[in-house]
Amino acid sequence: MAGFIAACYIEYDLKGNGSFAVASPDVIGKLEKKTKELDKSRYVLSIRNKGKLIPVESDTLTWYIPADMETDEWEEFDLEVSFKDDDDELYEGDIVFETDIRREDKRQCIRSGKAFPFHAVCSEGYMEGNVVFTGLSCISFLTTDENASDGSVLYDLTVTPADGSEAVSVKTTAALHGNTSLSYDKKSLRLRLQKKENLLGLRNDDDWVLNSLYADETRIRDLLCIKLWNEVGANVNPYGKNFGTAAEFCEVFINDHYQGIYALMVPIDAKQVGSEKVSRQIEAGRKNIERIYKKKYTDEFKSEYFKGELPDPAMPDYRGGFYLKGDTILQNEEEWESMYELSSLLEDPSDEAFVSGMKEKTDIRNVIDNWLFYQ
Repeated sequence: MAGFIAACYIEYDLKGNGSFAVASPDVIGKLEKKTKELDKSRYVLSIRNKGKLIPVESDTLTWYIPADMETDEWEEFDLEVSFKDDDDELYEGDIVFETDIRREDKRQCIRSGKAFPFHAVCSEGYMEGNVVFTGLSCISFLTTDENASDGSVLYDLTVTPADGSEAVSVKTTAALHGNTSLSYDKKSLRLRLQKKENLLGLRNDDDWVLNSLYADETRIRDLLCIKLWNEVGANVNPYGKNFGTAAEFCEVFINDHYQGIYALMVPIDAKQVGSEKVSRQIEAGRKNIERIYKKKYTDEFKSEYFKGELPDPAMPDYRGGFYLKGDTILQNEEEWESMYELSSLLEDPSDEAFVSGMKEKTDIRNVIDNWLFYQ
């Protein structure tokens, strides 16, 4: 079959590396007459670019290829096609497009989401599909038969940057993330990679958040605020640290089903704000321990919640709607002192006391001690 294709289509080199095959309607007609259309319930079509799987929406057989919106010229592609039948037999194939993609306006194609129809062909027959070029990076999950050490299911994660840099493949677990957002139809996810990777140039780590952006129909609010804060305030401190987060838009696929636009985010944690582990601070005899408090529930912010006995002995890291983060929980009032003082200021009816107290509490020298982690 590959010989038949080579004889009847015109091959165009894309910047001298990789190729698209383009065939006229007459040639496509001959191809369809010469072979048969494959049963989609028996054959699975996979397309790779430079050896990495391209994410697909299997219901419509539409493959999504990231492309850089910052340039007018098309990237270099090297598409490889393979089929697998229901007996796990593999067949190498080829791909034939009906349009010469390189002659299309790249940015307009990305903006409009233009679909490019193709025929994928192997010795068994052909299958029709579409390719769409997206200006966003793509992240795809495929369930594996493996489990992490804690028993969680492992996924094959592939992150394909839109800027043309090399795709990253790694195994990861994925858990639902958030509080109120858990009631949304579109869920956020917390990823725990099996090894550290630099994803989309954000940071080299194994801990990531995929924010569903569900509550914002524009999908730009969170990233706009993050970028504004990083510009005007995140780096304004004497510690040489970035007291903020970072994120990039991406399109997400889970088991070959399109999930929509997400934001891959760096979680705000001790690593991000440059804080040492609590255990190390205690060992060093630090007087003021740097801690992170995570807002979880919508309890009223009352000082009484941060004094006295624990509300639930089974939850020594929880008080007043907040969880205490860190590797060491002492189960005493001292580790909640910052929250007690802050809530007391908010309860004080005196404006003067509030202003003077807040000036002290928000002094840059104490910014880490009073870092509130809202997520």
